[in-house]
Amino acid sequence: MNIKFKILWYEDEPDWLAGVREDVENILKKHSLLPDLDIRDGQAFDRTAVIGNDYDLILMDYRLEDGVTGDEIISVIRENSNLTDILFYSSDLDGMYNSLKNGIPLLDGIYLAKRKNELFAEKVEQLISKIIKRSEDIVNLRGFVLDNTSDFETRVEKILEMAMMKIDEAKREELQERIKRRLEHDVNDI
Repeated sequence: MNIKFKILWYEDEPDWLAGVREDVENILKKHSLLPDLDIRDGQAFDRTAVIGNDYDLILMDYRLEDGVTGDEIISVIRENSNLTDILFYSSDLDGMYNSLKNGIPLLDGIYLAKRKNELFAEKVEQLISKIIKRSEDIVNLRGFVLDNTSDFETRVEKILEMAMMKIDEAKREELQERIKRRLEHDVNDI
């Protein structure tokens, strides 16, 4: 997991989205994460867009534009071995449940919610908390720290290289010789 929390969100009703989007962003900010929302409406659904495990969470409306349904997209996601948790939601509960009966492959990691703002936000918060808890393992935290500090090491190296180039040739050779002796000494100690 990264400091950015990436969500792929299929939703085609801009008015409803505007209301709950802020709730989702606030949930993430409460956990000190930066929201990175990739919102799509289902038009001209691109199968390649859901290949890979690039997202931390997927939010999927049942009925989308152009007659596309969320269960069709979920099928493509699961067929491509993407096991990212999915919150499948709808105001058409019967339609959503029937689509499940008709067989979405690999139901693992698919959670259901009613399309009511407070219920939806509560379910999103539960899923985000679950995902974060999984990531709080010490091994994952170590990776998180390294991921967010590795850029610093690269910048320090570049600064040191620039500083070395500003030193005259004789001083640079003397400094390089001292560094070499120090490294050899450290190696001998080890």
